[in-house]
Amino acid sequence: MAAFAGHLSEGAAIDWAALHARWILDTDPAAAPLAYTIFAVAMTTVRLLGDPIRARLGSVRTIQLAGVLATCGYVLVLGAPLTGEALRVVCAWTGWALAGVGLATVVPVIFSAVGAAGGPVGRALSLVTAFGYSGMLVGPAVLGYVAEASSLPVALIIPGALAAVIALSGAPAIRALPRADRVPVES
Repeated sequence: MAAFAGHLSEGAAIDWAALHARWILDTDPAAAPLAYTIFAVAMTTVRLLGDPIRARLGSVRTIQLAGVLATCGYVLVLGAPLTGEALRVVCAWTGWALAGVGLATVVPVIFSAVGAAGGPVGRALSLVTAFGYSGMLVGPAVLGYVAEASSLPVALIIPGALAAVIALSGAPAIRALPRADRVPVES
């Protein structure tokens, strides 16, 4: 579930950040794509630093922090239209940056935890990967249908809520995995 939520929230930013800036915030067409660029730069930067972050904080605290940051990012994005005209874009871009920072470590931490669990790692990792990437593929399209039926801000509540799911369910999911160093070796 956490991998699905992470991928869907990431896919939402990839496909909808620039359109949110253009359609909802009424950003200049030339500046609207910067929303996605800010998200991508933040995500890439933190993803490159993900292993040292996880080594320092541990997988459980890293995924909790990731979920909280991503949730805060989506709250800022969704709240941006409520701010003054001068702050709208800054608020949304800050939100996309926070979402990128938070979502950057979700999938690598989950994949690493599944790999460290031992047992039939290939089967477990393929299952987690399938659920994760289904969120990336299906999520943005579902958000498009929701946006068409209601509005883009209403659709973006979905990845914001799923970011909160990461914060709440990611840590218990990682704790529930057996660790390879605690799994008895069969003779």
